[in-house]
Amino acid sequence: MSSQIAEMMPQIFMLAGVAGVALILVILAVLAVAGAPRARMKKRIAAVVGTGPSFASEGKSSGKEQQLAGRKKQVVAKLKEAEALSQRRRGAS
Repeated sequence: MSSQIAEMMPQIFMLAGVAGVALILVILAVLAVAGAPRARMKKRIAAVVGTGPSFASEGKSSGKEQQLAGRKKQVVAKLKEAEALSQRRRGAS
């Protein structure tokens, strides 16, 4: 009886090792899925606030960042024009 157990010990250890690795993979997958929405939310907040990785340049600005800044200025100017026009229309009627 003890010889049968001794013969099966390597297989038992291998099975336990495979089960342990599978358990670790399942736990990591669950943690990755659970953390994904939070990571997306943090990225979105950073992009809206302007502290994201695309804005974190030291010193020189890239052409893309300058283009983005110019576009933002255009949008702000258009919004101000639209607001002024809207106020004039309301005042005239």
